Amino acid sequence: MTDTLDRAPCAGACLPGRFATDFVGLDTRYATRGAATRRVYLDSAATTLMMGTAQAFGREFLVHQANPHTSAHFAAQVASESLAWAGDVVLDFLGAPRDEYVALFMGAGATACANRLAFALRRGRPQRPLALVSAMEHHSNDLPHRAHGEVLHVGLEPTAQGPGAVSLHALETLLRARPGEVNYVAVTAASNVTGLVNPIHDIAELAHRHGALVVVDGAQSTAHAQMRLSGPDRARDIDAYFFSGHKVYAPGSPGVLVIKRALLHGVAPLELGGGIVEDVTASSYRLLDSPAAQIAGTPNVLGAVTLAAALEGLRQVGMEAIVAHERALAQHMIARLSAIPGLEIYGPTDLDAHPRVGCIGFNLAHVEHALAATLLNDEFNVAVRNGCFCAHPYARSLLGDAWQAFDTRGMDDLELERYVAVRRGMVRASVGAYTTIADIDALADGLREIGERVDDLRRGYIVDATGARSRVARADMPNFQPALVLSTLLRDRGVLA
Repeated sequence: MTDTLDRAPCAGACLPGRFATDFVGLDTRYATRGAATRRVYLDSAATTLMMGTAQAFGREFLVHQANPHTSAHFAAQVASESLAWAGDVVLDFLGAPRDEYVALFMGAGATACANRLAFALRRGRPQRPLALVSAMEHHSNDLPHRAHGEVLHVGLEPTAQGPGAVSLHALETLLRARPGEVNYVAVTAASNVTGLVNPIHDIAELAHRHGALVVVDGAQSTAHAQMRLSGPDRARDIDAYFFSGHKVYAPGSPGVLVIKRALLHGVAPLELGGGIVEDVTASSYRLLDSPAAQIAGTPNVLGAVTLAAALEGLRQVGMEAIVAHERALAQHMIARLSAIPGLEIYGPTDLDAHPRVGCIGFNLAHVEHALAATLLNDEFNVAVRNGCFCAHPYARSLLGDAWQAFDTRGMDDLELERYVAVRRGMVRASVGAYTTIADIDALADGLREIGERVDDLRRGYIVDATGARSRVARADMPNFQPALVLSTLLRDRGVLA
């Protein structure tokens, strides 16, 4: 594994300038096997590294820090204009006409957006009580819809390698079975487990034919695919789309809900407070007649403008080049992992027939997913994630009876339950614009060695339903102590006497 920050060679079409190195944390080093090496970060589906330019932009903005809810002074004007600019950047990036769509920033990432959206559409279209939700959704694009009405799940297209994308046939069957009842179809643009891409515009066309709307979770697609919400064929437009800042190379996690303005007309907000009213008396109040009335309180202006800065950086670099780069990485990852004995990749792997973003779930035979992820970190300094990734129904459908491949003969019911629990999940590796071929090779080389030496490597670990834990203190743990770091900064900056 390379120990330098040389990001060449490019995976696909080379990215311009120093873009691939303009990310905070690429040179972070941790000690493994007794030596400090550069971390290989393959957990971008959870959170991307922060774009350095977005961080610098945030520092520039903070000189004008103020609340945007007034124009009485210069800094407040800057904050108001910057927040409006951020919304316009989001709309332009997604190909959403400004006169038809609005971008609303809110806390807690995509989760906040999905909850707000489910509430608004249930209030705005009460005559349609049913939501159709795809069977591959993250909990954030499933549970909020269950909380606000009836939900039916749309099946996935069967393939020789397990479930594929959302089945248009299954969707149409449900739409026909409940005519006039379906409020909207909720679907992810790309799975956070397998990276499989859904045909969202085909889904929109089909849904609209039956009077239903389409809402799209763009958390895994916004930074990794070319997205356009509206085009010449309006029947294929997306009605609402949401994503998180922390998955598009921005710091923190403001969520962004992009929605057609008409869908919010007359819909009361979920929360009340300052910034959304025209007048309040002791006995009544009058809300603003504007989509802005959906967001009470002080907005996260810093989060919004740094998110917009990251998107604008992606736009100027060119999403076409980024998509080509990451597709080549995904193809290389599939090729390398497929060659490892006993390794199973979940979902179809032909990228031409079944497109993916660079996010792949897999398991290594006879190695618990928690142990595999822990060993990749402890032994090879490769950061991945394991579990069911907040998509339990989908992960369960992918895994099937995979754990039966292990020898369970002679186990009683309690032993079998525990045995199954630690195998109910998988390992996930995911790429970003900063990922290189060398990073993928480090992952594959580490997995191959784990497969060959698992009995030896497993010594010193306890694997139970809570994951893989070392029996001894891990001397190589990073020594970041927040209280100590802060007190040192306060002293060094002269804040404290």
